[in-house]
Amino acid sequence: MELKACSRCKIYRLPSEYSGNKYGKDGLHWVCSRCLNEIYVRRQKKVKCECGNAVSESYLNKHIHTGLHLRNLQNRVSYEYMKSIAVN
Repeated sequence: MELKACSRCKIYRLPSEYSGNKYGKDGLHWVCSRCLNEIYVRRQKKVKCECGNAVSESYLNKHIHTGLHLRNLQNRVSYEYMKSIAVN
């Protein structure tokens, strides 16, 4: 049986430990199923941004550099300010 190296973890594994991919030369995915699972889990993990939105960890950096993040942050600051005025 021929082993295949995972391009992410660099460990040689059996072909049965890879998902199918019709676009691959050998018909298998280029990363093993374990690494693929880690990628999917990381992509789904949500973190709380300082503007109050829950975004995926992999999207957070892109989110911070967009206007949406800044608008949410400004709205939150103005809301907190209006709330503090109303209390006094």
